[in-house]
Amino acid sequence: MTPNSLPIIDISSFLDPTATADARRQTTTSINSACEEFGFFYLTGHGIPTSRLDNVINLAREFFALPLATKNKIKRYDAGTTEGGDGARGYQGMGENVTGGKRDMHEAVDLYREWGNSVDGKSGHNHMQGTHSTLQGPNLWPEEPTELKQTYLEYIEQLQTVGKAVVRAMGEALDLPPPTSDADTSTEDSETFVRKTDHSFWVMRLIGYPKLDTPLAEDATETELSCGEHTDYGCVTLLLADPTPGALQVLLKDGTTWLNADPVPGAFVVNIGDMYVKHYCKADPMYSYHAVQSLLVKPSLIHMNIR
Repeated sequence: MTPNSLPIIDISSFLDPTATADARRQTTTSINSACEEFGFFYLTGHGIPTSRLDNVINLAREFFALPLATKNKIKRYDAGTTEGGDGARGYQGMGENVTGGKRDMHEAVDLYREWGNSVDGKSGHNHMQGTHSTLQGPNLWPEEPTELKQTYLEYIEQLQTVGKAVVRAMGEALDLPPPTSDADTSTEDSETFVRKTDHSFWVMRLIGYPKLDTPLAEDATETELSCGEHTDYGCVTLLLADPTPGALQVLLKDGTTWLNADPVPGAFVVNIGDMYVKHYCKADPMYSYHAVQSLLVKPSLIHMNIR
């Protein structure tokens, strides 16, 4: 029988130091089942207020509603050029991102953990001068909305706490041995993902999917996607979406059926990344394929993820 929804998992037992071993065991059992069956699940009990999540969505929506000239003030440029880009950070316009050889019909802002020699993310200022190696430039923060930067810096800190709880639970879900005092990043025990993602090179994407009333190109078809099918690199993605139904889709284990991952209020959609699938579990690599469906007849969708 085809499932009609992703499982919902409460992560609060891994955020509460007083939680019982049985409560944590119930969580890890659920995560193990979700990762093997779907590669995805809804995450609740994360402790981030709904008001904060709504504000994060609204600020992104406000940015994407700005004129293109304003958004292009933080345009992404290739690394090593005089425009000051690093090939990764900044704003991408519609169709600039490519998945599976096809243009994605969305726009996005990419933020990464600051490189050691770049401007500090909390106190630095945007600049478009000089040259940078790939990924080694400063984050390019929008000037508008004015509260976006501070709100997102606080949000990223919260997400890192939630992410640490999730990867700790994922490690315990694999029934790996407990950590020892001499464990390092090469040791495979229940804390392996915590160590491997400590000070991780996270990425935060603000993505806007405008409604596409007409194709952008003459040869475009109704199968054109706002983001083509793909898996995510790294260990785990935490995704926050607006209420739009029927947009994010997850490929089921039969390799042909797509399940709508419609937003659950106050919950994240979590998907396991290539690092987890390929190296630490027996799940079919196909399990974490997902896509954002054609928006030729659908309303707008905005979501953010961190890896």
